Amino acid sequence: MPLIFFVNRRGRSPRTVPTSSDVPPQDHPKYIVFEGELLKLFKKCFKCGSRKVSLTKRTVGTFLSVFQRCGACKSKETTWSSQPWLGATPAGNLLLSAAVLFAGASPSQALRMLTSMGVACISLRTFFSHQKIHLLPSVEAVWAQHITEVKLRLKADNQELVIGGDGRADSPGHSAKYGSYTAIELNANKIVDIQLVQCNEVKSSYHMELEGFKRTMATIREADLTVTKLITDRHRSLAKYVREHEPTILHMYDVWHIAKGIKKKVDKLAKKKGFEGVAEWKRSINNHVYWCASSTTDAEEDLREAKWASLCNHIVGVHRGHSALYPKCDHGRLGRRKKKWLKPGTEETTQLYQILESTSLLKDIRKMSSTAQTSSLESFHSLINQFAPKMKAYSYDGMTCRVCQDSVYRGDPAMLFCCAQHCCSV
Repeated sequence: MPLIFFVNRRGRSPRTVPTSSDVPPQDHPKYIVFEGELLKLFKKCFKCGSRKVSLTKRTVGTFLSVFQRCGACKSKETTWSSQPWLGATPAGNLLLSAAVLFAGASPSQALRMLTSMGVACISLRTFFSHQKIHLLPSVEAVWAQHITEVKLRLKADNQELVIGGDGRADSPGHSAKYGSYTAIELNANKIVDIQLVQCNEVKSSYHMELEGFKRTMATIREADLTVTKLITDRHRSLAKYVREHEPTILHMYDVWHIAKGIKKKVDKLAKKKGFEGVAEWKRSINNHVYWCASSTTDAEEDLREAKWASLCNHIVGVHRGHSALYPKCDHGRLGRRKKKWLKPGTEETTQLYQILESTSLLKDIRKMSSTAQTSSLESFHSLINQFAPKMKAYSYDGMTCRVCQDSVYRGDPAMLFCCAQHCCSV
């Protein structure tokens, strides 16, 4: 027999939860009840106590109603319902859909799990209907309220913004259908805007990040906020756009993205036969990237480039005469060490120099941010991966819900409860 299933959202003891009808549905404790055990309560007439009763059941997803008619006293039919209604929708059905969405679960897997257990539940079609009619408007309303409050606080502080921006594709590779662009104010560590772009709105999936950035800048200007510094990855089209259309913004690159690109190339080179010496220097090269950024200011572009160029001398054992700006290494006298110096003129040294001295990399080194970074955005993208994994496909509404609710959850986990309250009031 099917079971009646509800989610106990807060896990509170029934003794501490008020039983007043004024308590909203999401606050009530809920249980899994076996049908046979439940129907034992209806074996006798509630008026005369006779067992000559007939029962009729009606189910709507997780909702169950029992109609009892007594053949002895001919009393009026007694009706019992397992849950309240929210308009024309059983509360349990809507809360189940909300729980699946707000937990970042896969609706098909969650409902299949309940069905496998024998629990009466809604259909997948009903979930998507709830998502479109109730959940999406609720998430968007709470998100709009949240982001408006953030922008008003930033405006009240009268500070110029330092924005970290990054895009995220909904699937790996170069065939993404959706791209979300997130902007975070790095001093306040608050998300100020999220834009969701569909690939058919631009030339290709590569251009979704630039389109998201354009929309983000438009919303920031609408809020009468001023951006003075922008930290991003090395997206070439975005960098060109900022250079040509946003000349007042200081555009810098996140150090981690630059270090990641260098490490990838050095790792590939170190795997070649006869290039074992390069492998020993991988960690030092990576550390040197971060040191060049942390030991200079944003305005010291020439010094930062000079410090980076000194690495090519350092790895072959030359520690003086680098350049006029940075004539010698800062480290003290080096004693015996296991790591061997590379030999000048060898094939492995020559190919390593080609990586370290490439024109595009030197330009990127000059634009490395010395202070603000986008690490908080990477953490946020990791959170999105929990709610919207890249191996799953979602509709536009589904992706909007999951991306926006992640940003709300990041700002204040209690805001998701506000989404549930808003959902139940729709």
